[in-house]
Amino acid sequence: MALLMANFPQFIAIKFAIAMVGAVAVPINFLNKRDELGYVLKQSDAVMLITMDSFRNMPYCRYLDELAPGWQVQGGGEEFPKLKMSWSLRLVKTTATTSASNSC
Repeated sequence: MALLMANFPQFIAIKFAIAMVGAVAVPINFLNKRDELGYVLKQSDAVMLITMDSFRNMPYCRYLDELAPGWQVQGGGEEFPKLKMSWSLRLVKTTATTSASNSC
């Protein structure tokens, strides 16, 4: 399972959950540009991707749309054939909490 997230508290919880189900977490550098992201996803053979929608002007959803159109519904397509499922999280920081929702 590829994990494209900055150092938020949710990263720890998700990484722990991945370990609890017996899967391997593949953390992806959140500063990677589009082509670097594509390279890591292809090399990792990830079957699932958990990503933020954007961070510090890095539009991850747009990058994924350019790399594998329809990735949210069809998985990785021809570009990433093993990628079957993906979740996009919108991390919204408020004064008291941080929430996550499927957002791309």
